[in-house]
Amino acid sequence: MAQTGPTHAAFWHRRPVIGLLALVAGLLGQWFRHAAFPVAEAAFGDYYYGSLIVLGLVGVVLVWRGLQEAEIPATWKGYLGGLFIWVGWFEFGFHYFAETFNVPSFQATPRLVSTPDLNLVQASFPSFLGIFVLFGLFNRQTKCNMMRWIHRNLRLSPGMPVPGVQRSFARITALETVFVVWFCYTVWLFITYFGASMPILLGAYSLWAAWFVYLLVRLLRIPNAGYAFRYGIPVGIIGWVLIATPSHMGLFPVIWLHPFDFPLSSLAALVAFVGAVLLFARSPGTGSAVAPE
Repeated sequence: MAQTGPTHAAFWHRRPVIGLLALVAGLLGQWFRHAAFPVAEAAFGDYYYGSLIVLGLVGVVLVWRGLQEAEIPATWKGYLGGLFIWVGWFEFGFHYFAETFNVPSFQATPRLVSTPDLNLVQASFPSFLGIFVLFGLFNRQTKCNMMRWIHRNLRLSPGMPVPGVQRSFARITALETVFVVWFCYTVWLFITYFGASMPILLGAYSLWAAWFVYLLVRLLRIPNAGYAFRYGIPVGIIGWVLIATPSHMGLFPVIWLHPFDFPLSSLAALVAFVGAVLLFARSPGTGSAVAPE
């Protein structure tokens, strides 16, 4: 099925608005994953770990259902599925095993304290790197901009894509969501661990902000709704670092970790997040769940 042209789409399905919707969804999805733990604990008490495992299962179901759907539903289901899997299984695992094995905190600076679960995230870096190499660097079918940049500049291309091989939007979106969250975590944990001084942190923050602006400019130029949303999710996750880092340094409250103390802000974030996803879900898109390479 051919894509609906821009003249038949509502203004929020055209550039640059569709890119901004994707940015909001990617950015506020990080608010959701931070608030999920206190909300689950308040709702389920001693059983909140079990509720998070179920959340991860819901994520698996969403991705599975998206495998056979058209581009737009496959993309948003893949995003929510990846987000739920990260919160319900990855973050659950880091929290649970940090608590079970009494992993200590780490004082990076007087203002920056790495909690036990974050120490396990940092310890998972070799696993992340291995999976990144196997599923990213060695993937000849990839269309990830970062992977293609690495292949092109380091002359490490694994070969040309196989003709006729098709891509699943749901699986790709879920996988990229998990990997970008994991990447941002590990990078900044190592920056604070090895460079816990204000000049280094400010320098890293400035470079990260410049990278975010570069990606944002590219995002706002993308006309295709599905591609813009998939591109905007990692841009939003990367942009979240620019918000979270000053809060963890004590410049303003970490309100996403205390949703019941800041109910209006949390409700506004939830409404904006759901609204962005729903508006995208109504976008015109391609008529198949996969696209040829």
